[in-house]
Amino acid sequence: MSVSAASLAALRSLRDAYPTISKRTQTSANVNGLLDSFDTSPPAGCSNNSNTCATYSDSNGSNDDTLTAYWSAAAAFDGEGVITGLDLGGCRLRSLDPSVLAGIKSSLVTLNLANTDLPISETRDAVSQLDKLEVLCLGGNGIRDESMDIVADIIKTCPCLTRIDMRYNDIGPIGAKVLSRAIVENEKARIGREAANGSVGLTVLHLEGNKIGDEGCQYLASALSTRCAGR
Repeated sequence: MSVSAASLAALRSLRDAYPTISKRTQTSANVNGLLDSFDTSPPAGCSNNSNTCATYSDSNGSNDDTLTAYWSAAAAFDGEGVITGLDLGGCRLRSLDPSVLAGIKSSLVTLNLANTDLPISETRDAVSQLDKLEVLCLGGNGIRDESMDIVADIIKTCPCLTRIDMRYNDIGPIGAKVLSRAIVENEKARIGREAANGSVGLTVLHLEGNKIGDEGCQYLASALSTRCAGR
């Protein structure tokens, strides 16, 4: 199946702009059977344990990047070749130009940025334009308490967000408190949006591997009870 024009332009921009992605592309085109060592299924969710960046080439070793099979290790597509999921987990991007995602801002549902060393401020700038984003993975990116206000901004600016994964960061009780406040505020906003777009709000939150402690758990429990009471 062919990749849609807008999706292809975005994927090519990512591949060409970031060495950790383009290097893997070149390698995959020159080694027969390399994909046997990778999970090439579409990224239905997010993995925070990836130590390798996705590899691109189709099962026949072709270099035809206009086909969805070429990108199958890093992207999921709908029946018309429009990208719905992008898995950059493990690619040490360290920076991300929001313009490379502009062409897919209305189609991307799942985005994995775990273990990319991407500053949370750049993550916010990149995802704030994604109208339909439901799943965001930010595990292993060194997010600290002082960055949680930015995470709160992400939750507020992504109206369709239902799942956020922040496993194995450096979030403590203070960060949990900020996150709890964002959950409550997001729920209030969701109630107003629900009639218009069927938004269900944030329903899944992964925080394994952080040090939020009992205090942080109490903040989150209070926020979640408030959320449940509003349903």
